[in-house]
Amino acid sequence: MAMTDPSPIPPHAVTMWATATEIIVALPATPVPYLTRFALSEGGLNKALNLLKIRRDSVIPTKAKADFTKPHPLVHRGKRPKPDPFSPEQRQRAHEILSRLGAK
Repeated sequence: MAMTDPSPIPPHAVTMWATATEIIVALPATPVPYLTRFALSEGGLNKALNLLKIRRDSVIPTKAKADFTKPHPLVHRGKRPKPDPFSPEQRQRAHEILSRLGAK
């Protein structure tokens, strides 16, 4: 019988929270988690998210990454020509009006 993981949290998960001035990231470690801080700004958030990506890449085995297959690419159809909104009679009438006005 197969065992299921009782926790939906992946092994590469980290804990992040924000204070009034900084973003704090807790990386799982033994015996206590490793805490690191980043500025509460766009740059700090970018660094914290990059740390999360590096953590994921270091924890997930290469075989598990190789087993992942992307869904098939979307098939894009070429642009279809739009039907002409004007009838030949309408075009002829517009041509006659423009020629009477002196435009060609």
